Amino acid sequence: SVDASGKLILPDEINGKKITDINENTFKNCNRLVKIILPSSLQSIGDWAFSYCSRLKEITLPNQVSRIGDCAFYMCKNLMSITFSENLANIGANAFSCCYALENINLPSSLKIIGRGAFSACEHISGDIEIPEGVTKIEDGAFSGCRQISGITIPDSVVSIGEEAFNGCYALRQLSVDENNAHYK
Repeated sequence: SVDASGKLILPDEINGKKITDINENTFKNCNRLVKIILPSSLQSIGDWAFSYCSRLKEITLPNQVSRIGDCAFYMCKNLMSITFSENLANIGANAFSCCYALENINLPSSLKIIGRGAFSACEHISGDIEIPEGVTKIEDGAFSGCRQISGITIPDSVVSIGEEAFNGCYALRQLSVDENNAHYK
């Protein structure tokens, strides 16, 4: 259970079974949760798993996590820090949408897909965003409403950028596309 400080530690095993997934809606609306320590065995975070955890401030994803489901951290309005897994391949639709306090993101080199609206309305993400080599899709509205992003670097691996992917990025001053990208020159 969540302790008095708002911290929850999930074990690697429960009744001899490894925890590999956090199912959809598992911690939805858990307003006492400030920090969670996830098990090293974790591989996937389900849809809406931590949505509306309004006091959650930070999360570190274990290195085996390859998928973050749709709306997994939606409306975690005090989430300031996320450390991504080194094996993360897919960030689902609206996974971090409306995480208003989120300031910086460092996307892992393993990433392939940034889902629709994944970081939409994350008003405090600032500075330059480097999309890692290997990402093939940046879906519709992925960074829409990220008002303080000043630069975006697109690698040659990106073959698809969705509609309004960077809509409302009012501070955006530089969009760099790798010269070897055959799709966006």
